Amino acid sequence: MSDDESKHEEHDHDHDHGHDHDSKPAAADKQDGADAPAKATERVIEDSGTRALSFALKRSFFFIKTLVLVLAVGVILSCIKQVEPGQQGVILRFGKVVRSADGSTVRNPGFHWAWPYPIDEVVKIPVGESRTVRSSIGWPKLRDEDIYGVDEVARQEMISIPPGQHGYVLTSDHNIIHLRAMVKYRISDPVAYTFGFAEAAETLTNILDSAIIYASARFQADEALYKDQEFFKETIEGRVNQLIDRLELGVTLEPMSIERVPPLNTKSFFDEVQQSEQEQNNSINEARAYAQETMRRALGDSNAVVSAAIGQSSELVQTVEAEAAYFKDQLPHFLENRELFTRRYLVENLRVALTNAERVVYMPANNGKELRELRLQLSKEPQKLKTSF
Repeated sequence: MSDDESKHEEHDHDHDHGHDHDSKPAAADKQDGADAPAKATERVIEDSGTRALSFALKRSFFFIKTLVLVLAVGVILSCIKQVEPGQQGVILRFGKVVRSADGSTVRNPGFHWAWPYPIDEVVKIPVGESRTVRSSIGWPKLRDEDIYGVDEVARQEMISIPPGQHGYVLTSDHNIIHLRAMVKYRISDPVAYTFGFAEAAETLTNILDSAIIYASARFQADEALYKDQEFFKETIEGRVNQLIDRLELGVTLEPMSIERVPPLNTKSFFDEVQQSEQEQNNSINEARAYAQETMRRALGDSNAVVSAAIGQSSELVQTVEAEAAYFKDQLPHFLENRELFTRRYLVENLRVALTNAERVVYMPANNGKELRELRLQLSKEPQKLKTSF
């Protein structure tokens, strides 16, 4: 109750007691004056409740505003999606792929905007991860140590190969071989790989199985096992790539590895043939190496002979040129006095020819009219021994 109302009631009370009225109104005024404190108390209680209710409402509105703000911030943050490095994201809106502003269907690593689920859904695809599929359609269901060791138990078990128990493939020469392959791949088209097939990895495995059967049917057993291993592998890889492109699987292959073994009950015979061919190849390689070495040696010797002949030829040519130059220098002297030049030239040559002669005999010139007798004593006179007495 307010102060003005209290003063007004007190004024009314004093005014009633200062005048004479009837007995009944006076009694009523006395009764109202007795109930006034109770009414004042009720009004104070009502004012306190009103203030408490107002405060509670204010607190509730503040809490609601804060909650709405937090929820709005949470919604905004939940709309920011992050695509990690090595991944690509695809945004689905009610199940349909959403294209970006540039028309692309994939989102590169980074932050992207998308509405919360169930409006939008961000599918993250690990495109940078290398995945592996294996094909064992043509491989026996035995341990590797039994296959490569070929113990007697495994040999007896593989004498007959019941269909459905052990894998094998047929070759073009109506033989059987065992194959298994492993290929690694990376996702090149996330949309096609993820949404175009229910199980893309299983589809790729089926493609690899089909390629192995396709290639085996076009090669003979010894070609696939030993002679044309690389070409056989390239045929399988080419067939796998062809089927991937045809189905638009959205993957890129990495190098493939292939294991191959002949039937276990005939593996020893294949090994013997392979060993014989290996020895033959070694002998051929050794013969070729010896032939190449012999050819190199013969070529070196021939080059040495040719070089020596060229050197001697050059020396002979130089000698002949020097002698020709000398005779050319002597030609004027010969033309000036032939007889004198001839005698001088003869004397010079005789001096050279008789340098080491022990005895020299000069015969006078003959006029050609008289016959001459020439006697030569070819044996030397024995030297006389000097004696001293």
